[in-house]
Amino acid sequence: MDKIKKMECHLQDEAKGAQKYAEKYIFYADSKPEWAKTYAEMAKQEISHAKHLHQMYQESVDEMRWIQEDAKEDWEHCVNKTMETIALVELMLSK
Repeated sequence: MDKIKKMECHLQDEAKGAQKYAEKYIFYADSKPEWAKTYAEMAKQEISHAKHLHQMYQESVDEMRWIQEDAKEDWEHCVNKTMETIALVELMLSK
């Protein structure tokens, strides 16, 4: 697996983790508020991880002297998808 694919996987894993925690937050919001609060905090941590990784990885991609056009397109698609997931999670947590 090349470097860009690994970075994409890391970003997606963090965003998916945040979404899973946000879903648990919603599930437990009424029945177990303390659990819901914990899941919300965990989702926020995953969002933070994703944002930090994105910053670091984007710097790395920008510094690459040569990158195949399809790899660059894949990277941009991954970033867009990750940011959409993060926006969804933030919306879920705002309820």
